[in-house]
Amino acid sequence: MPVSPVKPLFLPFSHQAININRVAGERKGLGIHQGQPKLFSEAPLNIKRSVYLFSVLLIIAGLYALLPIGCGKGSPTSPAPTHTPVPPTATDTPCGYPGNTCTLTFTVTSTATATSTFTHTFTLSPTLTYTATLTRTDTLTDTATITDTPTLTPTSTSTLTSTSTETPTNTSTSTATATPSMTPTPVPTPSYVGQWAIVSGGKPWTMALFGTTLYVTGGENIDVYSTSDLSTTTAQWVQYGSISFETTVGVAVNPKNGNVYFGDATANTVYQFTSTGVTVSVSTYGFNSPRGMVADTNGNYYVADEGNSRVEEFTPGNTLVTTWTAAGTHSLNSPEAVALDASNNLYIADGNPGRIYELAAGTNTLLNTWTFTAFDGVEQMAVNASGLVYAADFTSAKVEEYMPGIPGPVVSWNGSQGGGTAFGSAGGIVILPNGNILVADYEGTRLEEYAP
Repeated sequence: MPVSPVKPLFLPFSHQAININRVAGERKGLGIHQGQPKLFSEAPLNIKRSVYLFSVLLIIAGLYALLPIGCGKGSPTSPAPTHTPVPPTATDTPCGYPGNTCTLTFTVTSTATATSTFTHTFTLSPTLTYTATLTRTDTLTDTATITDTPTLTPTSTSTLTSTSTETPTNTSTSTATATPSMTPTPVPTPSYVGQWAIVSGGKPWTMALFGTTLYVTGGENIDVYSTSDLSTTTAQWVQYGSISFETTVGVAVNPKNGNVYFGDATANTVYQFTSTGVTVSVSTYGFNSPRGMVADTNGNYYVADEGNSRVEEFTPGNTLVTTWTAAGTHSLNSPEAVALDASNNLYIADGNPGRIYELAAGTNTLLNTWTFTAFDGVEQMAVNASGLVYAADFTSAKVEEYMPGIPGPVVSWNGSQGGGTAFGSAGGIVILPNGNILVADYEGTRLEEYAP
């Protein structure tokens, strides 16, 4: 068979090729090996191609393993966090009173998922081309651009080129959850408006308001003022018939007819007068040091019966309606003051252990509890239209403000702010028709007005 000389395609070791014979699919050649002529042969071409393919696969695997971290990953765009804020309602805590604003805190979790098809093409000239297609799914929070063109230096005359393409498919999801924590708008400290000395020289204790008429207890008397002019009294009551008042502490007004109730803690008696001072009734009932008093929209009056550790409700005719010896599951020990809000919910200040309780109207259902770290005796409380509770702390000589859902005072003040005079002892407190706060300073023998 004639021999046709060709250039060898692949030489596995150092040698100089002389010629190649092709016999029945087998190629033979004569070469120089280690300085000696030597006949060599190669396997059939299909076997050689298998070897080439296997080699290329190994190269591809090696290249992919050497690619930079993140090669083949998609580049998703993280979704914009979304949420739907829920406005606070009257039952939210601690923003449960009208006119107050809250800041809601939201926790937002966002994820972005990318599925990428990564194609890497290798061409081994002149005979073979191999394309590897890989799919990877990653959860990413960043964006990456991947450019890769690796180069190999083979030990033969063949050349290898490499290109990369990437086709990402992005899907994004966003979820939002609201944490049930709210920060109330800070309650400002009331600002000083003015003050008036007690004309009679007595010491003001507790107060009650009927329209523009103000009643102020003073130990052994009751002074009557008009809120249009607090510099002078319009009347003063000092006795009932032949019985002189001894310690007039609690006072309340029937909103239906203007009759005045007040309790004498020493005589253990509750008196009822018309607005002109005419006696209506006298009730001893069994009181033991009756102190704080308040009247509801029906004209019923409530008494903090401190010595008996209870609170009683009576009709205007002095008939007992309800007795509270506990607030919810909390036993009353030394109830000193009572108050009502616009819904007739009842507030009780218990001097021992130092708590204020709010009960649903006409029930023993506990709505709120406020506990104090330094509680020295509340003589009177008042609740404004927004639901803020004001307590006149007699011994500590300060006024403390409370709001639903917050166990301690949100504001505590002693009267000295804004040009006012510090309280000697805070006895009584009422909300005036204009919404301002009037405080009776027992030791200071004056009335002081503050704007909330």
